[in-house]
Amino acid sequence: MARQPAASLHAASLQLPSSGRENGKHRVAHKGTWNSCHPASPEEQRHSSLSILRKATGAIFRYLTASNKQKFLYTTRPFLKRAALVLTYVILLLYFRLWIMGGSMPAFSEQDNPASFSPYLLTRFLTYSYLLAFNAWLLLAPVTLCYDWQVGSIPLVESVWDVRNLATLLMAAVMLLLGLHCIVIFRKLEHREILVGLLFLVFPFIPASNLFFRVGFVVAERVLYMPSMGYCILLVHGLNKLCTWLNKWRATAMTMSALLLLLFSWKTVKQNEIWLSRESLFRSGVQTLPHNAKVHYNYANFLKDQGRNSEAIYHYKSALKLYPRHASALNNLGTLTKDLVEAKEYYRRALQLNPQHNRALFNLGNLLKSQGKKEEAVLLLRDSIQYGPEFADAYSSLASLLAEQDQLKEAEEVYQA
Repeated sequence: MARQPAASLHAASLQLPSSGRENGKHRVAHKGTWNSCHPASPEEQRHSSLSILRKATGAIFRYLTASNKQKFLYTTRPFLKRAALVLTYVILLLYFRLWIMGGSMPAFSEQDNPASFSPYLLTRFLTYSYLLAFNAWLLLAPVTLCYDWQVGSIPLVESVWDVRNLATLLMAAVMLLLGLHCIVIFRKLEHREILVGLLFLVFPFIPASNLFFRVGFVVAERVLYMPSMGYCILLVHGLNKLCTWLNKWRATAMTMSALLLLLFSWKTVKQNEIWLSRESLFRSGVQTLPHNAKVHYNYANFLKDQGRNSEAIYHYKSALKLYPRHASALNNLGTLTKDLVEAKEYYRRALQLNPQHNRALFNLGNLLKSQGKKEEAVLLLRDSIQYGPEFADAYSSLASLLAEQDQLKEAEEVYQA
């Protein structure tokens, strides 16, 4: 009787394979029994590992998306409301500005923003990306500052092998790490000042980034005022973390921070002194960015107004060496040139570059008037009035020329206009 159950068990075990083939309910048991005696093939092991990895990844994702979900939504609701309000305000402000400007964007020239006029998409992309890194560097270390960053201040990035692309890649990596860190801490609902600092750093700068529309400058320090607030918030957070990590060297870190603050304060005082007068401002531009054609042009205009013509001629010629298509520099240089033939050439070159340059039309018209070429002079002066209707000297010169030709009625109409 004792052997009967054992025989029954043995018979049941012999019947399991056939029942497993007929009934799917026993397949798992049969497979487990077989694998306990025979090791799994490499392919089965690989599929098993991938299955475990997928299950683990799914579990982590479900945890991250489900944990504290109600608390997360409750905490972010005020932020989302404020963000929507600010976005609505910005849209209304942009619409109001476009309405004031007659529904059209301002027109800029190549010397205002050379990268935006480049016919090559790669050049525009690389230059715009580098300008982001350059602005970030100005926030981090405002060593080189200038009132105007146009016309040759920053050469175009025309190749992927340009070494300046390393700065772009570094900035992209830093911003990516900041963004990931911001996501992690926002999930934990702590250190939300990092998010605030990052928003202040990025969003106010977007309108000046050439991302949505062309802007009229290469770099403008004034557009960094709002981003500097975000930079200060991130700097204080980083300094706090640094002091926590250093522990024993906390006093040294605070001392270095105080020295850095004093250095930046001294730089602010010196920069304010530059803005005390036109001469100090324009001269500083030439000293800081001698390869910038516009600062030479502006300084030459100031010297011309002061009667320092020889110095003005030098800086006008410097501007033309750096940017030969500067029509206004050619026109102003013609007004300072004593040789009439040379002056006439300067005016004609200016008009070749910009046929609607009303000052060059006026100056060339007066020069031809002095040479007795009155018919040509009348045409040039009329064009000057057409392209510069607010230029009173052109009306006066044309009226006097018409009076000399006994066209008194027409001269009177020009005077009254």
